[in-house]
Parts: sequence; C-alpha cells; structure tokens
Amino acid sequence: MYYNPYPHWANPYSNPRWLYNEHVQPQTVLRPPSPFPSINTQVLNTSALRFQELLKQADLLASKIVNSKEFAHELMEAAQLSNTKKVDELIVSTGITLKIKTYFSPTGIRIELNNDENPGECCHLLMTLKW
Repeated sequence: MYYNPYPHWANPYSNPRWLYNEHVQPQTVLRPPSPFPSINTQVLNTSALRFQELLKQADLLASKIVNSKEFAHELMEAAQLSNTKKVDELIVSTGITLKIKTYFSPTGIRIELNNDENPGECCHLLMTLKW
C-alpha cells in the first residue's frame, strides 16, 4: 500500500490514487464575484450606430476625392498654402454635416470627424490620407 505523508494534495493529478482509478471527488472551486458590472450592450449598440454615421460621412469625402480630380487638386493646393479655412470649406462642401478638425503637412492630411454632443462622448473617426 502507498504511504501518504501529506493529507492534502495540491494537484489532484499528483495523487497516486488517480493512477489506480480509485474514485476521488474533485474539490469544488468557488470563484469570487466579478469586480465588473453586469454586461449591458445598449451603450455599445448606440456607439456602433453613431459610428456608422461617421463612416457614411467619411465615404462622402472619400468619394468626392476619388471622383473629382479638380476637388482633390483644390484640397491639396489649399493645404499646401496652409489655408485652413479653405480646406475646411472644401471638406464641408462635400456634404459633411459633422464637426471636423483638419491637420495637414507636406506629406498628407488628417481629418477628424466628430459627432459627439458633449466632449468625451461617442464617437471620433480619424482619416489619414497621404499625398
């Protein structure tokens, strides 16, 4: 017979009784309660819906740049001249109704679309286009 000097085994698979198929009841493990609140997807769904709105607005701008060489030329020219007001006017002329912020450099333009009513809410979309 096997002598067990320790009455408690930390790992049940190290217990030799498992080798001989003796029935050993596994210990029940109790998990502590989750520190997170219960899952509610309502806010996530609202954010996703509002983000779809941003994507539609971004598509308006991208389509205008792709389909109109004149528009793309005017946009680049205004940005290269650091005419922020003209760049914003051109972007709004595409049909975008959301708040925008533009940043441009010699290598490209960044356009941030924003549809939150209050700062820190939902949602932002940053378009980075290279030229």
